[in-house]
Amino acid sequence: WGAVDYDENIYIYREFYEREWLIEEIVRGKKKENKAGVLSLMKGEKIEQARMDPSTRAVRGTSGLSDWDTYCDHLPKDFPLLPANNEKTAGIDRVKSYLKINPKTNKPRLFIFNSCTNLIDEFTKYRYKELTHGQHGKVNEREEPVKCDDHAMDAIRYLIMSRPEPPKEEDNIWNRIKYSSLEGAIHRELKDLKNPKNYKDPWE
Repeated sequence: WGAVDYDENIYIYREFYEREWLIEEIVRGKKKENKAGVLSLMKGEKIEQARMDPSTRAVRGTSGLSDWDTYCDHLPKDFPLLPANNEKTAGIDRVKSYLKINPKTNKPRLFIFNSCTNLIDEFTKYRYKELTHGQHGKVNEREEPVKCDDHAMDAIRYLIMSRPEPPKEEDNIWNRIKYSSLEGAIHRELKDLKNPKNYKDPWE
């Protein structure tokens, strides 16, 4: 799961990483084992979009159905599932651009919570295939990452390639909160402290 802030920084704050689970279990969890699935991990959060490998649309066997179809059968009808952009080179370059240090802030634009242990582990292992000693100067290096232990890296590439737009205005939410509310009063006081001369009370 990732979120974008007003400065277009991306925060990866949760991961779901399981092996050999059925699609229904991935979506709904394993109740008998008390293990959460994707829907319960969302905890009522509003998901703007969810991206999945477009290869899941390929039909399997003689059923005429794809993994994509099966996911859609188990997800809510309004769930924003969309095919990911699976362009590897462009995706890797985009991720690298978010890892570069911003000279204004002295920080990158991508932040990963330490609870995302599998993603962090894959970052340390992600690499391109290396040529053997006898191949140097004779064979072109393949600009293709090693296809091993890279599911979380694929996921972050999909997310960044389809990064949602940042919120338009930080104050929009406060325009929907009544002045009489505690949140509205606190917000007004904070604005007053920051800029007492120019602040105009939106509820006057």
